[in-house]
Amino acid sequence: MTTDRATATAWVREVAADRWDAALAARGFTRAAAALVYSRKVADDGRQRLHLDLSVRHGEFQLSPRATVAFPSIAAEATRLLGPSAADKSGVVDMELLDILDPGSPMLLFGTRDDLTALPVERYLLAPMVPWLDERTTVAAVTEAVRARADRHPGNPGRFPVIVAAGELAQGNPGGALATLERAYPEGSPGRTEYAAAFDEVRALAPGATPEPPPPAALSYQLTTANSLVGVPVPNPGPDQLERVVRRLNEERFYALLERSDGVYAQVGFGPKSGAAPGAYALEHRAGVHLRADTTDPDAAVRFLQRFRAGDDTWRDGHEWRRLEL
Repeated sequence: MTTDRATATAWVREVAADRWDAALAARGFTRAAAALVYSRKVADDGRQRLHLDLSVRHGEFQLSPRATVAFPSIAAEATRLLGPSAADKSGVVDMELLDILDPGSPMLLFGTRDDLTALPVERYLLAPMVPWLDERTTVAAVTEAVRARADRHPGNPGRFPVIVAAGELAQGNPGGALATLERAYPEGSPGRTEYAAAFDEVRALAPGATPEPPPPAALSYQLTTANSLVGVPVPNPGPDQLERVVRRLNEERFYALLERSDGVYAQVGFGPKSGAAPGAYALEHRAGVHLRADTTDPDAAVRFLQRFRAGDDTWRDGHEWRRLEL
C-alpha cells in the first residue's frame, strides 16, 4: 500500500462533502469539515451519530459505517446500576454495525479516491442505518429497542437488560426496571451475581415492588449466509433484512440459512451450488423431516423465509415439497 492513512482520511472527507453530506442533511445530520462522523439531535436530549470508521484490510482501506445512540438520562442511570463497569463514558446506550443491519452488504474497500467515489456508501447510510436510528429517537423508543436486543439472546443477554432497566428508571418506572432484571437474570444465573449491584440499586428505589413471574422463553432466530463473518450470525432478522438477503443471492453468495433456537431451520439456496438450476432457488426446511422445493420466483423465495420467521405455517403454500434423505 502506497497511500497513507492521512491521505485516505482526506479522501473520505472530500467525497463526503461532495456526495453524502446533502442527503444526510435532509435527514437532520450534520458533519464538521474535519470529521468522519455525522450527528443529529433528537428528543430527550438525545444525540445520534453515523460513524465512518476507517481501517486497513488486505492492503486496502475499508470504510465501516457504525450507528450509535446516546441519551444522557439513560446513561446516568446505567452508570448508577453498573458502577465501575460502565466503561462507555460517552453516553452511548445502543450501537449497531452495517454488517449486522444488512448481512448482504459488501465490504466497502478502496485503494484510490476514484474507488471510494464509486462505493455505494450513501445508499447504505440512508438504508438501513438511518431507519435504524429513526426507531430510537426518544428515551422510551430506545428502551424498547434495547429490550428487543436482549430478548434475542434469552440465555445470555449480557448487560442489555441493565440498559433497559436504566431506561425504565429514566422514565420513572422503578417497578418495571426490577421486573426487567428479574426476568433477565433469574435466581442461579451468572447474571444474577454479575449484576447484583444493579438489583440492589433498583430494589432500593422500588422497595414494595413484587417481581412478575418470568414469561416462557421466546424462540429466537439466527441468519447466516455464504459470506457471513465466522461466528457473527445476524440475530432475529426482520422481514426487510430477509428480503434484501434473498434478492442479493448469487453464484458466490449462494444461500441464506435461517435457524430457530429449537434447531428447526429454513434455507434458500440459489443456482447450481445449492443443487438448483441456474437462476432458480432451492427452498429447504428441516424439523426432523428434511423437505425441499424449487422455484424460479424470487418473490416466493422471499415469502418462504419471511413466513418461517413470522411463525406462519403458510410457508408451505404454493410449492411442491419432496422429502430429502440424508
